Amino acid sequence: LRRRGDHEARHEGDAHALRIVVQGLGRALFRQQAQGPGQQFVDAGADIILTNTFGASRIMLKRHGHDADVAAINKAAVAIARDAFGGREGWVIGDIGPFGGLMEPYGEVAESDVREAFDEQAAALVAAGATTPDQM
Repeated sequence: LRRRGDHEARHEGDAHALRIVVQGLGRALFRQQAQGPGQQFVDAGADIILTNTFGASRIMLKRHGHDADVAAINKAAVAIARDAFGGREGWVIGDIGPFGGLMEPYGEVAESDVREAFDEQAAALVAAGATTPDQM
């Protein structure tokens, strides 16, 4: 910490480095936790795993400041599920919904916005390698 007038502030370079370390640890922990159940299902003989993407649409992610990360988040979830199979064949099913609100006329979200968000998420899941119905 260094003094800036009457206020203490973190050195910007150190704070940036710390954020990178914390984010990296967070991703590693998330990956470890996300792999656990999928890996256990595969080890027990499962041929199908759902992605951990329930609520990973633009509408829901916007609440947490990650609406620009729809494709990356869904891609990571497919990769985690796919990795659980360890190279053997298996179906990775993309999990979509909810959007976390009410549609018009009972809420503020237009049906077209929900459809667009779910279409975007579905496209991201398929582009990342989620199993499609014609592959089953």
